[in-house]
Amino acid sequence: MREETLGKIKDAVKVSSLSESEKGTLINVFSKFSDDDASSLLVLIQEKPEFLRFLNENFQAKQKAFSTSDKSVWEKILEEEKRFLTEIDR
Repeated sequence: MREETLGKIKDAVKVSSLSESEKGTLINVFSKFSDDDASSLLVLIQEKPEFLRFLNENFQAKQKAFSTSDKSVWEKILEEEKRFLTEIDR
């Protein structure tokens, strides 16, 4: 089941409008997900394909924030996550 789920996630990422580099990064990240998390992700991106763009932007923001000790950067990222998840849950 895991390989089938990951294959479907990879297919969804590959047809997205992300750059090839971004696609590769997300596929690498998603391949580390647990079975349950991968299944949840697949359902979400099948229902809301725009979630991939958000995940990519969020991941990039976190990578940049990781290199700084500015707490406000992390707070902004978390606020954006909350806003997006609230919108997507409607």
